[in-house]
Amino acid sequence: MSARWLTGKVGAAAMTLLFVIIFNFFLFRVMGDPTDQLARMPRATPEEISKLQA
Repeated sequence: MSARWLTGKVGAAAMTLLFVIIFNFFLFRVMGDPTDQLARMPRATPEEISKLQA
């Protein structure tokens, strides 16, 4: 096991971790507020929506 091989593995792991963090950050921004999605349910009352947002 050489230092170059180990550096490559650590670098690849760091790049993968960075990609996952950035991907999740933008994924949750695109999805929006979960209470908005729950408010679209046909039987959701305004009281239930305000309770979810609180």
